[in-house]
Amino acid sequence: MKKLKLKNAGKVSLTTGTKQDLGKLNFELSQFKIPQKFVMLKDHMEVKVDKVRNGLGELVETGTYTITFKVHDRSLVEIAMQNELTEFGNPIDVVLEKEDSIPILDNYSDNEFIPIKFEGLVVRP
Repeated sequence: MKKLKLKNAGKVSLTTGTKQDLGKLNFELSQFKIPQKFVMLKDHMEVKVDKVRNGLGELVETGTYTITFKVHDRSLVEIAMQNELTEFGNPIDVVLEKEDSIPILDNYSDNEFIPIKFEGLVVRP
């Protein structure tokens, strides 16, 4: 198994008996083969309203959203469609936290691939 490099310079011990919050680790992107162009299907997007508990213990909406969707490598989807395949490989799950607006996808039909491009990606375990 190859070693993964963290983006920060500090060393982190992941041996048995140590506790680390893996969600705070950022990995160096150059060691991954990340596609440049993605596509997603309209029905593969899930929106959840963020809520917090107030002083009375009630859940109150914060006005932000967590958007989760599955994306596929566009070039692999194009190859699969040219060969009349229905499988497009395993999707990559993308989570956008604390978003203040929801993407409007009304102009796309349910079985249409929507092109997506990401800038400033952060890879976390």
